[in-house]
Amino acid sequence: MSRLMPSVELPREWAPIMATWDLPDQDALIAAFHDGAHPARDLIDGGDFADRLRAAVAGPDCSALVRYPDNVSVRAAGLVVGHVFGGDLAPCPPPLDPPLLEMPSREIAGWKKEWHTDGLPWFEPNRWTIIGVTTFNDEYRDAKTDVLPIEHIVDGWPGWEKHKEVFTGHKLNWRRQPTDAGLPPMMKPLLDQGTPRWHMKVFNTVVDEPGEVGEAFAALRDRIDEVDDGWASAVTQPGSMIVIDNRRGVHRAPRVTDPLRRQLLRIKLGGQPYGPDESQPHDTDGS
Repeated sequence: MSRLMPSVELPREWAPIMATWDLPDQDALIAAFHDGAHPARDLIDGGDFADRLRAAVAGPDCSALVRYPDNVSVRAAGLVVGHVFGGDLAPCPPPLDPPLLEMPSREIAGWKKEWHTDGLPWFEPNRWTIIGVTTFNDEYRDAKTDVLPIEHIVDGWPGWEKHKEVFTGHKLNWRRQPTDAGLPPMMKPLLDQGTPRWHMKVFNTVVDEPGEVGEAFAALRDRIDEVDDGWASAVTQPGSMIVIDNRRGVHRAPRVTDPLRRQLLRIKLGGQPYGPDESQPHDTDGS
């Protein structure tokens, strides 16, 4: 069973100011994030909105739904919420997905319906994920995004302690999608110095291995199947966006059969896409 995600209201008195911001497209929003004098920075210094939002995301659901007035655009709301969580967009040349991207909601038969963390192919996954919608259809008015605290999976499960050395030591390749082509593998354990990377499709690559590694990830797969409650849910639609602590929770997307009818604004903050020795894209042979 799921429960409603905690919600925080963006102050309505900010709406007239935010409505004046010229943010016609993704590029304008990126430029606003990089503008050190943008008034979004001043807004969050007044009142207690930033403190209330940070407290909600720091709570047991490791997520929050931000509600904003109808006359405020999703880009303006994303700019304010992004600055609450640092506002730093990491440099990210292709082929990796950039930290700010407007994109169709991906087909749920693929990666996004599984419980996962974001930034899997990054050298250091992002700390915060912000999700809003730029194109919305009433067909998806009840389509919920779920967020499950990782501690709800591992607490009280003997298998975590039994296999902890595997989960913190055995390296998996997290660059497995077509967009990662041309880059060297990103070999990291499930839990890398406290930072999780989580996706069952990656775990499944080793469940059939003999010995402790296969046993550990097969046990984790079974554990995930057993978890049938404990997650928070919310619908991302005009007037609301979701913030997730990507280091404490896994999330999964709603079922969307026509991605073009639901398009997202996705912002990832607090990570490092490329390692220190791979600032430039690599050839397909890894050289």
